[in-house]
Amino acid sequence: MAANFAACEKLLLEAQAQFLLAHYHPSIMSRLDADRFQRIDLDTDVLVPISAPGSRRAVRGGRRKPSEPRYALPGSADAPLPHLAYHPGSGVGRIVTTFLSTKTPPCCLVPSFSAPVTLLVEMAREGRGLTWAPRSLVQDDLASGRLMRAGAEDWDIAISVCLFRSRARLTHAAEAFWSAVQKGQREKKPKPPRHQRHPSQGTTG
Repeated sequence: MAANFAACEKLLLEAQAQFLLAHYHPSIMSRLDADRFQRIDLDTDVLVPISAPGSRRAVRGGRRKPSEPRYALPGSADAPLPHLAYHPGSGVGRIVTTFLSTKTPPCCLVPSFSAPVTLLVEMAREGRGLTWAPRSLVQDDLASGRLMRAGAEDWDIAISVCLFRSRARLTHAAEAFWSAVQKGQREKKPKPPRHQRHPSQGTTG
């Protein structure tokens, strides 16, 4: 998976790499135009805003449970939220930045750190800010309460996991790999149910 989308994109453009595996969203600007490059959508995911739990309240039985996230969107001008941001070349970072630039009403964030996703998630666990992370990466934390959603579902960003390649002819091995991936994706698609034939209600003779 591309950690620095811009750098990996450059390698593919200059034919120094045959494939690029990356998160994708149609809103981001990319030089991998459809005239020169192909892509296969391998899977889908959702970027969700996450935060460590905030204050805890007592519940029946003496247990205590988190009542709300420590940092909850959208924040305010008087109390902007610390944003654990992706580094500038990150593909996911570009997706989040584009999403936030068009979000209305806007949120109030102040950048507090820039790092790869695994470090951002760890810092969110420690309560150092909020970030957006792939749900597949943090679903166990969300289920256990170690992390909480920092906003409603309208703050989620649907993304794809895509494999890119040039339309130019590749090596035999690379073409075989591409064909195998295409075949695997076709086989993953659910087949429509077969038409149920009903027996004849009578006979003619």
